[in-house]
Amino acid sequence: MNNKILHITTAHKKNDIRIFQKEMLSLHKSGFNISLIVQNDKDENIDGINIYSVPHSRNRFDRFIFTNIRIIYRVIKINPSICHFHDPDFIFGAVFLSILGKKIIYDVHEDVPKQIMSKYWIPSILRRFISISFNIVEKFCVKFFFTSIIAATDSISKNFPDYKTVVINNYPIINDLTQINQDYKNKENSIIYIGGISIIRGIYEILDAFEKIKEQGVKLYLAGSFENENLKNEILNRIKNNKNIVYLGFLERKELLKYIKKSQLGLVLFHPEQNHIEASPNKMFEYMSLGVPVLASDFPLWLEIISKNQCGVNANPLDPNEIASQITQLISDPQKAFELGQNGIRVVNEKFNWNIEEKKIIKLYENIINV
Repeated sequence: MNNKILHITTAHKKNDIRIFQKEMLSLHKSGFNISLIVQNDKDENIDGINIYSVPHSRNRFDRFIFTNIRIIYRVIKINPSICHFHDPDFIFGAVFLSILGKKIIYDVHEDVPKQIMSKYWIPSILRRFISISFNIVEKFCVKFFFTSIIAATDSISKNFPDYKTVVINNYPIINDLTQINQDYKNKENSIIYIGGISIIRGIYEILDAFEKIKEQGVKLYLAGSFENENLKNEILNRIKNNKNIVYLGFLERKELLKYIKKSQLGLVLFHPEQNHIEASPNKMFEYMSLGVPVLASDFPLWLEIISKNQCGVNANPLDPNEIASQITQLISDPQKAFELGQNGIRVVNEKFNWNIEEKKIIKLYENIINV
């Protein structure tokens, strides 16, 4: 066995936080021979890790079919012994590589059958059929073709057999965040939302709530990519005359952390879709790590994380009035907000951090290689 390991992604960027900055850098530092294949402009080497490129896909169909074929071709030439893939649309490509004798790790970031039910670009009449079909295919592939499963949350892990599955939570890197100075008194009067901007992640309700507090002079930062061009045009047109709403676009990590540092409150107001209710968004823990109190949806799991640990507040994500009320209360009480933020730092340092998770992925790799 040559112990050459290749991570594969069809949908993420080369410097993705979970894939590259957490998993791959941790494994590389531990001495594993690891590389990445990704849609990129060129082959390159980043931090000692080889990045192999395939051309950018033009649309979903191109990605599902031709990007997978291009990746398989490159994988065969690279000839790794272990392939670790991150996107469900490569599941059949992974099966083919398994037949060729590769050990396959399936890194499940989302509960895909539930996620499909929230894909509104899929006609509603087809969603349930596709969701059930994928669930059957996924379980079949896991049973017969895949060596190990990495689940991003406890709830996702319940979909897979215990003997093959390890939970690697998407918690923040402590050193990456705690190096930023915590000084609540010097924060500007602002709140922030980071991540994908979409209807089901609450962009309409956030803007409606912000409209209700506009007299308070609070600034709103939006950082991330829009779900599609139509939504982007609609939202940018809506906010173009509001100087207190700033769309930052997709920011590199260091710049993004500066804006989080400035803000008094971080928003995670996902709609109660099936794949959201038991999710653990990385952004929630990053806010906490930086001493920024969180305003999150009132899902049971998120109530347990946020309210139980007293590091923020929860609200009905479909109610702009409740969202606006919670924002007003925290912005007007900086001492309480400071205390909630400090609690966030404490609980992340104690249990919600990547230092704990990286030990689990290193152990998994050692077990696979030593079999």
